[in-house]
This record gives sequence, structure tokens and C-alpha cells, in this order.
Amino acid sequence: MSSFRRSFSPSPSPSKRPCPSLKAGKPASKPPPSTSALSLNTELQNLSRNKRGHAALQLYNQNFSTVDSHHSSIVLNALIRSGLISESFTFLKQIEKRHLESTEAYTIIIKGLIHSGDLKLAYAYFQKMLLSKKTKPSTRTLNTILRGCLWSSGGGVSGILDNVWFKYYGEKDGSSYEYYVECLSNALRIEASFKGINEFCEKIGWGNNWSCVDFSKGVEENGESFVSCLLNVARGMSLLGEGREGIEKVIEKAREGIYAIQVLGEKEEIGEKKKMVGGKRGRNTTDERIESNRLFRSHKLSSITTEINFLHQRLQTSSWTKKMLKGEMRRRLFVFSGGATTDHVKRGVKGDEEGEDWNKVALG
Repeated sequence: MSSFRRSFSPSPSPSKRPCPSLKAGKPASKPPPSTSALSLNTELQNLSRNKRGHAALQLYNQNFSTVDSHHSSIVLNALIRSGLISESFTFLKQIEKRHLESTEAYTIIIKGLIHSGDLKLAYAYFQKMLLSKKTKPSTRTLNTILRGCLWSSGGGVSGILDNVWFKYYGEKDGSSYEYYVECLSNALRIEASFKGINEFCEKIGWGNNWSCVDFSKGVEENGESFVSCLLNVARGMSLLGEGREGIEKVIEKAREGIYAIQVLGEKEEIGEKKKMVGGKRGRNTTDERIESNRLFRSHKLSSITTEINFLHQRLQTSSWTKKMLKGEMRRRLFVFSGGATTDHVKRGVKGDEEGEDWNKVALG
């Protein structure tokens, strides 16, 4: 800040003295929110949690002269959560006219469009944010649109994915890379997937080669994202019918990562609030949120471990063939995407005509 400081003569005239409320070289700080603003904030959040969009909008209008951009975002979220899509867009236009739009507001709209299955319109809003000086997309915005690419299908998804990833210059967290690599792997873009993993490793200080990562230095909160990326690449390689050696290399590194998370990770958990980057995890540091994250990570790690061990077991089977693994992966991805029930797994239902019954061949 020293470059912005101005030197004044020992006895300047009163008209030239700096304003007492402003320090030289420092911008004026915003006053803290009033008690009434905080109270309104709490009321609107409660209505949003209970999906009472109309009630939130009514309360907002009753306090129309005092509401700010944060109140506006809460109401917009309440309308989206209540399924009031047309009302949401009407309300968005109103707050835009009053210049109360924000990054959070547009992120909420993008999320609503993603859940409605309209990836193209969500991407249009993302592009609008990229061009804006006031409402640049955040990490949460990026992750929201990446999840939309993950949940969508069609010829245009890959183009949207690439544009989103390479035109966004903000912060990317572990979830960002996880969603991105999973999208690429689902599209069978294996080479690009590995590039994404290497970029992730370099960003978090693990070198620029996924196969040379040393977990002895610690895994922290990035371990799950890393092994999840490897699992998705291994799935893609299996669907492409690639050779055993290449898939085994990926799976073994993933197993090494799982071990590091389970053993070394326990030493890092000392009961303190761990740093989380991006999205809701970055904004909320309450004990309730931390416990929720810990539970989520536990379930996520358990699911990843199960799938990695499954692939490892199949690759160790003497009767292993590319054709068998390809058919089995198709079936498992169909089941886990919600296209069937877990009873199909217990009964050993085949995925397609190429698949053979692994329960008979591998499990005896």
C-alpha cells in the first residue's frame, strides 16, 4: 500500500486535509449489517430451507426498501428450491433492474437450470458471468456447471465442457478436477483425463505425473478426489477394452492412495477444523458442517474403495478378458447411475450380450 500513500506538508490548509473518515491509500470499509438486516436474513434462510418460496418473496417485498443483494440471493434460492422456475426468472429480472444481481444469484439460477436438465441455458448464463466484471463465476459456479455436464448427454456436452474448463480463470478445487476428469472419462477421452489428473497433481504440489505421486508427505482433503479421478479413468479404459497392464497401473496407484488416506489420513485428523476449499465447504466452518463433510467423505471413500477393489479383483482373475471386463463395467455403471437396482448385482445380471457372468467365472 506504500505506493498509494501521499505525503502532506506539516501544516496543510484545512481544505486540503484528508477526510477523517478515509485513511490515505485505503478504501472505505463497508459498515456492518444492521440488526434488522441480519434478522431478515435469518427469516429468509429459514423459509428457503423449508422450500416456502412464495412466503420468502412476500417477506422480501415487505422489506423492499432495505433489502440487499444477499437477501435477493436467498429469495432466489427459495424460489428455485420450491420449484417455482418462472417466478425465479421474473425475480431475477427485477433484481437486475435494481443492480442487486450477484455471483451467488447467477450460480443459483445455473443450479436450477442444471436440475431442470437445461444445460445449454445454464451454459449461456455461465458465459454471461465470464463477460461480467461484477459477477465473475466462482469455484462453486464452476463445479455446478461441471456437474451439469456430468449429468447430461448429447453431442454438445464435450464442447461445453471444454469451453467451461478452459475459459474459466478462477480458483479450481479438488471437486472441480474430479468432475472434469469424470466427464472426460465418461466420454472415453482417456488422454485428456490423464492430462487433467497431472494438472491437478501439479496444482496441489504433488508433481506433474500422477504415477509418481508420493503419499508419504500427506493426503489431506485432496486424496479422495485424486483416487476418484483414477477410478474413473480406469473405468473408461475398461470400457475402451484397453490392456490389463495399463488398467492395473492406474488401479494400483489408486489402491496406494486409498491406503494413504486410511492410514496416514488418521494422523492428520486431530479434531481441529480442517481447511476446505471451494463451494459450500469453503464458506461454512461450523462444527455441524465439518461433521457433515466428514460423514460425506467417509461414505464417498467407502464407495470408491469398493469399486477399486472390484476392478483389482477382476484384473487378478486368471480367466480375465477385455471383453468380460468391458461388459461388466457397462452393467455396473448402468446400475450405479440409477438405471437398475442393486438386486441385479446380487443376482449377477448381465450387462449386455458381450458380458459373461462374473459371479460364475471369477467367484466360482
